[in-house]
Amino acid sequence: MKLILMLQESKRKLTVDELATFGVSRRTIFRDFNVLSEINVPVVWDQYSGYGVMDGYKIPPLMFTSKELATIMVGLNFVKSQVDKMLVDDAKGVEVKIKNVLPDELKEFMNSLDNRTVVDPFLHFGHEKKEGGNWYMVSSAISQKRSLAFTYKSKSDETVTDRKLDPYLLVFYRDHWNVIGFSHKRQAIRNFVLDRMDEIKILDQKFDPKEEINIEALIFGSNEGGKLVEVLVDKSADRRVQG
Repeated sequence: MKLILMLQESKRKLTVDELATFGVSRRTIFRDFNVLSEINVPVVWDQYSGYGVMDGYKIPPLMFTSKELATIMVGLNFVKSQVDKMLVDDAKGVEVKIKNVLPDELKEFMNSLDNRTVVDPFLHFGHEKKEGGNWYMVSSAISQKRSLAFTYKSKSDETVTDRKLDPYLLVFYRDHWNVIGFSHKRQAIRNFVLDRMDEIKILDQKFDPKEEINIEALIFGSNEGGKLVEVLVDKSADRRVQG
């Protein structure tokens, strides 16, 4: 979507180097052009000035019901409450673009929800936003099944080491995002906090998980899924246990 908007909003054609501004390689941009072609976006090119979209092409308008907008706002407000500054900025960008194409009645409805919907007050009011950990690049590596290279700052002694990871899963734990995957250094499954990762690069090397991924087992550090446990609680303590 960002690539389409750049091509559409530019008053001139753009080169691949100009388009590779999302922290991705030229090769990734060419792959993205192939995807745009498959979904019938009319990308044009000439050898002197670069790439653009056919004159008159517009992205189809977004149409939402009030219920769908309410669902979107809950999701956006959750993302905007995050500690990760990049996530917050991206969520605000999505919100602005949606508001720009809405009729006034739905725009007013969306504004009222935004001002009165707080998903997590502890995150919303209690944490300074942090730089670091490119969640989009990590999620891209997961979807492409490609290894990641990055530097990592240890929480215990603040030392910085080079790491290589086959990323399996992005997980949010209360106040921070984590990526879980196979660590080449430890030759085992490990968890890395995104805001302690830096200089992240997607490698050309593809990976296949050694076995079928069990999401529950990855999150809780077990070799198998969880088991249902029934606990009997006295009525006097029931409310506190549920809370």
